[in-house]
Amino acid sequence: MLSLRLVRGARPHAQLRRLALACAAGGAGFLLLAALAHAAAAPENATQGLALLAWCALPIAATAQLAASVARADPVSEPRSALDAVSLGAARQRAHAALSTTLAAAVGTVLALLLFLQLAGSLGSPALFDGTALGLPVEAGRVPLGGALTLLALVPVTVALAAALAVPGRESPSATAALPWGAALIAAGAAVSGYAAAVSGDAEANLPGVLAGVPSGVPAGWGLSLAGVMLASPGLAQAASRLLTLGSPGALRLLAGRSLQKDAARLGMQLGTVAVTLAALSVVVGLGTGGAGTAPFGALGALGAAVVLVAVGGAALTTAATLRTARTPVTRTLRELGASPRLLRRTRLVRAGALFAVFAPLTWLTALLLALPLPG
Repeated sequence: MLSLRLVRGARPHAQLRRLALACAAGGAGFLLLAALAHAAAAPENATQGLALLAWCALPIAATAQLAASVARADPVSEPRSALDAVSLGAARQRAHAALSTTLAAAVGTVLALLLFLQLAGSLGSPALFDGTALGLPVEAGRVPLGGALTLLALVPVTVALAAALAVPGRESPSATAALPWGAALIAAGAAVSGYAAAVSGDAEANLPGVLAGVPSGVPAGWGLSLAGVMLASPGLAQAASRLLTLGSPGALRLLAGRSLQKDAARLGMQLGTVAVTLAALSVVVGLGTGGAGTAPFGALGALGAAVVLVAVGGAALTTAATLRTARTPVTRTLRELGASPRLLRRTRLVRAGALFAVFAPLTWLTALLLALPLPG
């Protein structure tokens, strides 16, 4: 009951984060139900059904990342005096954050289930619009309710695990430690994709939508490369912070570099996720528009892309806001020592410029790397 009261009384920005999580979880849950409906409508094509279910892993992973960011943000977003007044210590704050995050995801998945049942005609009321326009098969009503509930539980369970692991907020000892491993994964992914494209001939991956024309084995190489970029991103952010403090930096560069060095692990991972998402999306859009008159996404593909973009963007914004809140005592101390507001604003601009100078080229190079094994 205490957690529910705290959820209802949370600040507007905390409620907005939970709303974004509920939307992402609902979208991921609807995609799972749509994949199950396609599998039930064509049981003889089990391979395609499994491919559709595997396709849902990306939105679920993005939703889990958003859940981890929301759970980390909750303990630092509420007024300390109010939390102390109800004897909510650090451990109970973390439990509350994980519970409230899971509740938001559960609400989203329940709404997705109700929408799916309504579109499939299983609720006995006329559908608000045609479910086939969203990519649902005509026989969507044949989906067993028990199987749908079991599959749908994947989303809140994944969110709960991500939130529970995230709320302690432990940082990695060194953001640059994983940089060589990330580079090795990128190289391995490029080699796998290139080799698969060279030996596959006319074989194609059994994936839905525009990726159906990709040579078999290339998506596995893509996965390795994207994982390598994400693993190396904290180290790249750390390198950007060290470049700012090279030589004899003034107060501006020193403040920007030191603050960025402290936040490099968490902020770099989020920006790396944004980079690989935009790079992958640009490649998929290029595949869809390469043919005459073809659309890059179907309705379900567009929904999946929207879920990923909302989740990844929301996670990055939530992490940035959390880190800014954590820097509040330092900012207050600097102001007491005589630092002008103009200096602090310029420090934030220098930090943002350094990150953009690193991750904008990284996004472009990642897109080029993904496009290399593709024909044409």
